[in-house]
Amino acid sequence: MSSKPTRDLPNRSDKLESEPSPALLLVEEDDGLRRFLFWALYVEGFKVLTSRDAKEGLRLSRDVAGPIQVLIIGSLPPGSNGGEMRKQIEAERPEVRTILLQDLESSEAAARPRQRQLGDLNAGEGADAGALIRRIRSLVAR
Repeated sequence: MSSKPTRDLPNRSDKLESEPSPALLLVEEDDGLRRFLFWALYVEGFKVLTSRDAKEGLRLSRDVAGPIQVLIIGSLPPGSNGGEMRKQIEAERPEVRTILLQDLESSEAAARPRQRQLGDLNAGEGADAGALIRRIRSLVAR
């Protein structure tokens, strides 16, 4: 009986384990938007932590042992101090880069002035997952 040498195929799971996905912290009050962005980012291979407000976002940041590469701040409930949360997280985690969803929405809207003039933008378009993913990838690549 002859045995042919077998050629080992690369093990994809080993490759994925050796290249950890960037961890993101998403702080957004709106449950629907938070879930939408979580899944859009998760499908792209990011590890996503989510929080509803600044207090929980700060707690999550402190509870996670590994690095958080990007902090994403959306709308927050009244009384939730996003500026203070951002300042504290950036001081405690020098590796973190911050994206404000309102700034991302503004820059994307400016790229589509005709649509804005015609009133074609709806509430869902403010959360452009593709633009957010591109921005995150550019920050992580630096």
